Amino acid sequence: MVESVVAAIENKADVGSAERLAEELENLASVKRLDRTGGGHNYFVMDFHGAGDPIEADNPEHQVWTAVVAQSSLQPKRVVEHQSQFCADRPASEWPSSYVDVNGFVAFGLDVLADPPERMTFPQHANAWAAATIDGEGLVEAALLDLASQLALRLRKGAIVDFDARSYFRQLKSHRVVCQFRWPAEPDEEVSAHRSDGPEEQPDERPPD
Repeated sequence: MVESVVAAIENKADVGSAERLAEELENLASVKRLDRTGGGHNYFVMDFHGAGDPIEADNPEHQVWTAVVAQSSLQPKRVVEHQSQFCADRPASEWPSSYVDVNGFVAFGLDVLADPPERMTFPQHANAWAAATIDGEGLVEAALLDLASQLALRLRKGAIVDFDARSYFRQLKSHRVVCQFRWPAEPDEEVSAHRSDGPEEQPDERPPD
């Protein structure tokens, strides 16, 4: 049997509470907990080349890519904060890859130690969660374009097949990081170790219409 699931996306109209967000993240985590290795027997199929490398459970590139897509969400900072708390006591293999609000922002893993900070396709390669707003007209188009470009980057092996898969998409230059939460060096540290570089604490609420 060929295992071919590479991505799972929770597509919701309303993720307007911390409880609903946690529910969607848990749904995605349950997919990522499935054993894709077949008990250590599964491997990549490389057409006429036969068997490829074995599937490794701890390799981010061998795991299912996951995302939440929502039409209505909490404030960007709240999404990042709750996402950070959700992941604090879970193995990195269960972390979501992306969060997309089609009306104006995306949340993702960020390497804040890079110069300049670099967005990571796989959150395991990052050291913070961040949210970035998308300014200007055509927000829905821009948000879905962002989702498509990240998914294409996950699906394609640009260095092997051809050039960077993102080169096929119009580059989004209007992203503006509005908040970030660093996570602890060790996954089992207290959630309070997360640090916010965002604005003052605000109650959970939706963005204004």
